Amino acid sequence: MRMEDLPEVQPWMTRAEKMKIHRRRYAISVKGRVQSSKGQQRYMATDKGRARTKRTNERQKNDFPFKTKAFAAIRSRLRAHVKDRSKHIELAGHFESTFEPWMNWENYGQYTVAGPRKWCVGHLIPCSAYAQTETDMKRCFDLSNMRAQDARENALQRDAMPTQDVIERLKHLVPVSLE
Repeated sequence: MRMEDLPEVQPWMTRAEKMKIHRRRYAISVKGRVQSSKGQQRYMATDKGRARTKRTNERQKNDFPFKTKAFAAIRSRLRAHVKDRSKHIELAGHFESTFEPWMNWENYGQYTVAGPRKWCVGHLIPCSAYAQTETDMKRCFDLSNMRAQDARENALQRDAMPTQDVIERLKHLVPVSLE
């Protein structure tokens, strides 16, 4: 919300309505945002705030296992391999074989809203479908499950499962929980 979107205080308004507008204006001002941030930092430094953070982290770990340390380590190593393609010719060759005409090694990276068009490593069966077991991790990061994909498309796709014919084609890579 912007300052211009808020209604002006009118003389016919009740005191409560006027105060509501003043509080909204303060909340979206720079000073109000800074004060809110400071208050949040003070809260997070308390025992109650740390307990809340711990609960949230546990919930994230259970809901999104692909964001845990093991998956993150594999993904960061994969990114390093993609960037240093001189050492990993097989991996580089695989991604080059899935390139679209506009893709090259210079426009590899993460999607940013107003940034230039980029590509990233996409998974046909998303990482979120796999459990954090060694078998599932090997299946998730198998070359036949990975491809060069438009970073925006990958961000929009998120956890969407592929069509049934793709799953049939990749039945050797289906997560253990879905077999």
